[in-house]
Amino acid sequence: MPIGPTAGYFSYGAGAELVAGIDGIMPIVSPRIAIGYDYVPLATLGSVSLLRAGAGLGIPIRLPPFLQLTPYVLGGYTYGFLSDGSGQGGGPFVKGGLELSAALGSIMNLGLDASYRWDINAWGGFGLSLFSGVRLPLRQSADGQKAIKGVELLADQFAAVFPAQFKLYDTQPFGAFTLHNLESSPLTDVTIDFYVNSYMDNPTRLLSLARLDPGARQDVAIRALFSEQVLKITEATKVSAKVTVGFVFNGQPYSRDFTEIIRINNRNNITWDDTRKAATFVTPNDPLVLTLGKNAIAVTSDVPSGQIDKWLIAAMSMHEALRVKGLRYSTNPNTPFSDVLHNASVVDSVLFPQEELSYGAGNCSDLTVLYCSLLESVGAHTAFITTPGHIYAAVQLDVPPDGIGRAFARPQDLIIEDGKTWLPVEVTMCSDPFVDAWRTGAEEWREFQPQGKTEFLPVETSWQIYEPVGQIPALATTIKLPEQPALAAAYTTSLKQFVDQELAPRVSQAQKEISTRKGDPKPLNALGVIYAEFGRMALATAQFEAAAKTGVYVPSLINLGNIRYLARDFRGALDLYKKATSADPKSSLAILGIARCEAGLELFNEARAQFAILQAVNPGLASQFAYLGDQGTSQTRAASADERSAMALWDEEAHQ
Repeated sequence: MPIGPTAGYFSYGAGAELVAGIDGIMPIVSPRIAIGYDYVPLATLGSVSLLRAGAGLGIPIRLPPFLQLTPYVLGGYTYGFLSDGSGQGGGPFVKGGLELSAALGSIMNLGLDASYRWDINAWGGFGLSLFSGVRLPLRQSADGQKAIKGVELLADQFAAVFPAQFKLYDTQPFGAFTLHNLESSPLTDVTIDFYVNSYMDNPTRLLSLARLDPGARQDVAIRALFSEQVLKITEATKVSAKVTVGFVFNGQPYSRDFTEIIRINNRNNITWDDTRKAATFVTPNDPLVLTLGKNAIAVTSDVPSGQIDKWLIAAMSMHEALRVKGLRYSTNPNTPFSDVLHNASVVDSVLFPQEELSYGAGNCSDLTVLYCSLLESVGAHTAFITTPGHIYAAVQLDVPPDGIGRAFARPQDLIIEDGKTWLPVEVTMCSDPFVDAWRTGAEEWREFQPQGKTEFLPVETSWQIYEPVGQIPALATTIKLPEQPALAAAYTTSLKQFVDQELAPRVSQAQKEISTRKGDPKPLNALGVIYAEFGRMALATAQFEAAAKTGVYVPSLINLGNIRYLARDFRGALDLYKKATSADPKSSLAILGIARCEAGLELFNEARAQFAILQAVNPGLASQFAYLGDQGTSQTRAASADERSAMALWDEEAHQ
């Protein structure tokens, strides 16, 4: 449709144009070339024919799911001639237009074009045309794939990686991005893999998608199965990560690689928005931790401790081992723990137990992690306790909550959580006696727990989310153990302090009973049991013998037998137990004592016979010593008996 000053010379005409465009070789715009022919009738007789060729740029704008809008401009040269041969000539032209096309499958499209063309110094006019197009690959990539736009990654966000939590990132995302299909046709069999060289053994599959529609976007969470190599990172670093997107387009498989930069913090870094993260640093299977923990138990086990809770003994042993080894508490003036606890924005550091043992000093979190690791290495259950700006440890005891009043002179120094009894230890007092560290930990709990300012987090529960790392690259292959005489002496002193604290009120009350009930064997026997339960066997023996002198008193005979049994004098114990059954044939504790002594003497048939009597007299007690009725080999029964030879049931009543 001609317009402008020369429009009167021309009438409506028609034409054809062939356009070739190349997508994907320039950002945003696509270059194009065009050749065309126009037939334009003249207002007078005749017509003019126009041949033209030009080049320009288009801006393809995708309108999902299948439309595309493309504004464009062209410039070139037009040559025309009159139909009667009376004239010809040429000149430049410019053209601008807007195309709207719709995809018909993966190759064909159909569209409408509206344009304006100005043949300079000749004429100008609007044009409206219907067109169809074919998408053809004009080149291939270096790997032989057809050159297509494919996909792009948008809005990529990566949080820093903390090596100590490397096991977590396989399930918990640390970043995200959006996958965008740039094609006008769907992509199928879409996969995305994530890989960091040197710190992953294999790529992690992030996405498997059957179909991604034209122009569609898919949010992708970033996960990674890192290897233990990240534990070698002692300074924060930036590394390249490769994101590989695979897909099928028009039946042809494609692959696109993208490079992302992620930050990996050093292996000791942590944020304290979740205190349970500290559990990753608790490494009970570290060989150096195992060596120190088991050595401490071995050295202190030679010191008699009566029937004090074994995990209290273990807690005391580990505390004294660290004290003798010279561990010290130190603070970090740059990031005090009070500034980082429950603060997600501050990156703090925690030493692994191996590092703490090497350096010899640490803050409250370092010492807590080490202490829990040592106790867990020998089978104890531990917990983290936090108060405002502070963290310390607790160990679970075997004593049930309803038994602490009898077992401890100061039950208020224990913590009851989830139906279990826990002993708190102020780990920063590693240079002080165990009893003082225990009492201080209890005082801190009593001060802040009523205010709701404490956390109590069992390590094993925390491990369900934050698994222990296992072992960092060894700083050393051996550890200098505490001198055995020094450790035994320190432990003995600490044990005596605890026992004296526990005995004082009990002994005082028992002696009052003895003074008011002269000639009565019961208070004498009761005092003997008190001494025996805390390992004071010489004092216990004196009281049991004093009770026995008042006449035939079965509990004192049983208890004297127990002392012989614990000393592995099975024949001497057997004689005392038999005297007790002579006086009271139904004394279940005496019958049990006989069976245990006979098992210790490898008289297995006799032991089994006594166990049958015990089952008839006291089935409940018999069930606790089922090994005595074991029908296996004599070696098995001997091993079971030996395993239980250190346990005694003290008789405080006249009849059991």
